[in-house]
Amino acid sequence: MSEYPISPSQYKTAFDPETGCLRKWAFYKIEGIKSDTTDAQQLGTNPHEQAENYLRHGTPPDLKTKPGKIFASGMHLLPRRELVTGVEQEFYLKFDHELTFYGLIDFMGADFVGDHKTTSNFDYMLTPSQLETDPQGVFYGMYLASVRKMGLTDPLNLIWIYYLTRGGRAARKVEKKTTRVQLERAYFPMAENAKRLVELRQTADRALDVEPNYNAC
Repeated sequence: MSEYPISPSQYKTAFDPETGCLRKWAFYKIEGIKSDTTDAQQLGTNPHEQAENYLRHGTPPDLKTKPGKIFASGMHLLPRRELVTGVEQEFYLKFDHELTFYGLIDFMGADFVGDHKTTSNFDYMLTPSQLETDPQGVFYGMYLASVRKMGLTDPLNLIWIYYLTRGGRAARKVEKKTTRVQLERAYFPMAENAKRLVELRQTADRALDVEPNYNAC
């Protein structure tokens, strides 16, 4: 494993087409600045705990709580529990001796990886085609293909469940059936970008030494 593994959130902070900024990434990863947890982020964490307890142990959601109600709205969209082989699965995906990707997969099975997403508006959902090129979808899918020793054209599913946090309780599923060879079209260019982050961790002493994107930072 490389000394500075790269997560999907790191990649998005640095390279997102609309909001990416290397200097913003550097403030977090080089200078170690931590942002406070917002109420919205905490609300997103609590339904994740309900989902984890259900998928691991079969514990039903606590419908007396808001997080329990939020998770319950999307339970029917999940794969059957007996098909889930990993919950909150930490992974490290080695690209080469310089670069390793890492993350935490909410749920996975023999041919699928999935993520729980809380949102205040379904307009923020990724489309299936966006999911296939999103860093999280790409890294998760490539890890699944690697650990299952999938061939280039073996099918795998990316399953994102979106839970509404405002208004009435509702949930929607975004699913993309893809293959390793399809994911590699985004994976290899992302790896070249990610190597730049590793290089900056090795060479930059402070965030101000890293070029900003003034449209985003």
